[in-house]
Amino acid sequence: MTSPCAPRPRCPISSGTIAAIAIASAAAFGLGIYAGQANHKGAPNHLIPAQDQMDPEAMMQAYEQLSKPDEHHKSLEVFVGTWDVEFKAMMPGMEDFNSKGTATFAMLMGGRFLKQDFHGDMMGSKFHGIGLTGYHKTLQRFEGVWFDDSNTAMSYFTGKKNNDGWIYEGEETDPMAGTTLKVQDAIAMQGNDKFTFTRSYPAAAAAEMGIPVEDGKQWVPSFQITYKRQMPAGNAPANR
Repeated sequence: MTSPCAPRPRCPISSGTIAAIAIASAAAFGLGIYAGQANHKGAPNHLIPAQDQMDPEAMMQAYEQLSKPDEHHKSLEVFVGTWDVEFKAMMPGMEDFNSKGTATFAMLMGGRFLKQDFHGDMMGSKFHGIGLTGYHKTLQRFEGVWFDDSNTAMSYFTGKKNNDGWIYEGEETDPMAGTTLKVQDAIAMQGNDKFTFTRSYPAAAAAEMGIPVEDGKQWVPSFQITYKRQMPAGNAPANR
């Protein structure tokens, strides 16, 4: 398990140090400009003080603070390990999609990002997917990307943590029709050794797919993936 990076030690001034300060100051200045633009669009920028109120050293400190993992990144460490996976379609007539597989999660870049390496079967064919998840400290949101060997598309999601897990929203494109619709992904934790991932579609889209829709429902589940942590021999899972 990787841990958050420690502050870099102070070194005697040298030409290399001066160059590093110049680069970091320029980067911090760029962040200040970006923060102003983000704030103009309504995104939070309270983590970055106004650049005209900061000296180069303060800019460096602000930049270093933004670059460090925090408790949001720490929360993703619960997934680290290897899991048995079971896929179940909720759409009528799609039982052939039901399958099993394995997923391995690991933290990358000093605890800044979580990688999922997924291997399974889909309609009798081998399936391999990779997901990356992180937390954007400036925009204060979780972000994710997914890609696999079943198509050439990359999917992007943004989300937030709730009492049970995480809720993400993004878009999905039908490769044949070329149409795009919104999707919602809910990750519900059941202790530290089991969780579910549920993909939902807007009610109107779900109805077109033939999924039963209850009155008043905004999002309708289409499939669910259950993850159960692989336990070392002789260790009983605490929450299965």
